[in-house]
Amino acid sequence: MPALLRAALLALTALVYASVAAAKAPAAAGAPSKPAGQIVHVVQNGQYLSLIAKRYHTTSDAIRKANGLTQGATLKPGTTLHIPETAEHTSWRERHEREHPPERERDDRGKDRPADKDKDDRGRDRGADRDKDRDKDRDKDRDKDRDKDRDKDRDKDRDKDRDKDRDKDRGREHESGSRKAAREPVVTAATANAAKWAKRPPRPGYVVISRLRDSFRGQLRSSNGRIVAKSAEKVDWLLRSEKTNEQAKIDRRLVRLLAQVSDHFGGRTLEVVSGFRPFSPRQYTKNSRHNHGEAVDFRITGVPNVALYEYCLTLPQVGCGFYPNSVFVHLDVRAQKTRWVDYSRPGEAPIYRRPKPAVPGKPAHTTPPGVGDDEGEDEDDPEPGDD
Repeated sequence: MPALLRAALLALTALVYASVAAAKAPAAAGAPSKPAGQIVHVVQNGQYLSLIAKRYHTTSDAIRKANGLTQGATLKPGTTLHIPETAEHTSWRERHEREHPPERERDDRGKDRPADKDKDDRGRDRGADRDKDRDKDRDKDRDKDRDKDRDKDRDKDRDKDRDKDRDKDRGREHESGSRKAAREPVVTAATANAAKWAKRPPRPGYVVISRLRDSFRGQLRSSNGRIVAKSAEKVDWLLRSEKTNEQAKIDRRLVRLLAQVSDHFGGRTLEVVSGFRPFSPRQYTKNSRHNHGEAVDFRITGVPNVALYEYCLTLPQVGCGFYPNSVFVHLDVRAQKTRWVDYSRPGEAPIYRRPKPAVPGKPAHTTPPGVGDDEGEDEDDPEPGDD
């Protein structure tokens, strides 16, 4: 009996295994396999059959035939498709393999080994190289920034030294002229001509400056008396050298005085004749304030130069020059107030003389105001020296 029971159990076990194998066989037969010359593609979210066919340079019908799909079947994400390889793709793959053969490396024993071995190590090495290159670029940028900062500091120190030297020169000028300052007539208010042409400005601090084909109009001085930085920079550009087109920073006290003169004459247009001029060995004045952006030659539209000169004489610590035979009035900033009359014509050397007394029948501009006649004047009236 035990032998018969054992035989029955073995027969039953064999029957169970046979039934399981028969059940699995249809499923295995229906599962798609990867035929030779085909590519496996896993469907992603949002992909459709025509897009997949276009990607692999084949047709939708070929993919349906290779995968047993019906017309209009819906592709679900994660579905595996076998893409039949076309002749075009085969030629491309063969050409790519010829042009890019797999690299081989040598191990410690000198034998060749596949290039994909130790791939992770090479990836780490490439990442380390990229980090090194990135660090080098960052160090270069940092060095450039340091060089720029050093250049800026050097320029600032140079400007400070130049300002100190200029202040020293002004101090010496002030000391040398202190004895004459007591004898110089002091004008405390605008004279008759300046008052006659005075007018309330529509917008205080708003100026209109023109020079040949260029012009500027805008708020140069704010209500609290401060200079508007952007407007001052435009004035720097407008007062650049006409010959060399070189630009310099105009003294901000001179910029403030231009706004004040504009307000006094009702905001009329200031016509600039000359502003900054770079030094030239042929210039008549060796140390001209035009070379430092501290002087301007200008006139005002509709206002006689006599009236403009009169008002400039009332400004503190300025140099005023009247030119009877020219078309402008000179104004500069300096430590000691100075005035002069220059009878030269355009292009001529300066001719500094005492103002002529008024002659009936002659134009009024032949006698500059604020000076009057020779009565009460000192023979040693200061001359510009560095106009």
